[in-house]
Amino acid sequence: RTRMSGPACAFCAKKTASCKQCSTCKRVVYCGAACQKQHWKTHKPDCQAPRAEPPQDRQFMRSQFANQNATLSPSQRWDLVNQANQRKDYAEVLRHEDVMESNLLKSARNTGHPSCSAKNRFLCIEMFANAHFMLGNFERAEALYLRQMDLMGSLKDGRRQGWSMIKLARCRRNLHDMAGAEKWYKKARSWAEKGGYFTLESDSAQGLAFLAQQEGRLEDAIELWRHALQVCEFCDEGEEQGEEGKYRKFDLTSSALFGFAEALRLAGREEESGGILRRAQEHLLQGPGMDPEIIARFQNMGPTPEMLA
Repeated sequence: RTRMSGPACAFCAKKTASCKQCSTCKRVVYCGAACQKQHWKTHKPDCQAPRAEPPQDRQFMRSQFANQNATLSPSQRWDLVNQANQRKDYAEVLRHEDVMESNLLKSARNTGHPSCSAKNRFLCIEMFANAHFMLGNFERAEALYLRQMDLMGSLKDGRRQGWSMIKLARCRRNLHDMAGAEKWYKKARSWAEKGGYFTLESDSAQGLAFLAQQEGRLEDAIELWRHALQVCEFCDEGEEQGEEGKYRKFDLTSSALFGFAEALRLAGREEESGGILRRAQEHLLQGPGMDPEIIARFQNMGPTPEMLA
């Protein structure tokens, strides 16, 4: 028991320097054992050990989480993070970031480890970058996309390297750095033209068109939308063959048509805009690809910045 000075005894109310705390709850004091014994029946319902407040330190919480999941094998953790990503539970994805980051530095010879291939390293970085982006942590996402681009550069994977540039442009745009966004979109477009990456070329042209439209450079925007639409014709060829290519072609064509129509409308070319808009609405009914919610938003109110770039 700890000696106290000054407070009154909880039973007899006598103030003395020799009062001692209740050793359990620490909230009341007594001048002696006799008073404590006589007061026990009254005090017992309230006598509880104080709860320790959980520490709020971020590093402590992360280490606690890591300890709780220390028994997970790398492949189990990989599956767990993938499932959270598919559910779009980005906060849960990021709870594993520190452990997975550490795993990425381990030997690729570790069988079953997610860092066994460069492709999986790329996917792991991309998963965390996308999660940060979706939660609005654009600077952290940007740092990861830069790592991703460097990794693909070292492996001479031009297509994935180009898509990292597109994502860097989107980060800059969300950070309200339009000049930085334009720089990355131009770099991605040049990269796409050299490599023959048609989906990348269309996407980067659409990003540049949107920026030009925002700045009031409508004729530039119209030409960029037209170019993006023309390139869409080839988006299911070359490196984008198969089902993925068909889906991307459909999505990029949809956004290019609506963006083109909107730029024409803003330029006062209503008749041309109406024709492109009808073509866009017909296109939406022709195939799969876009999320139904996005299709509905296109049909009801036209494209929004989030859709177009």
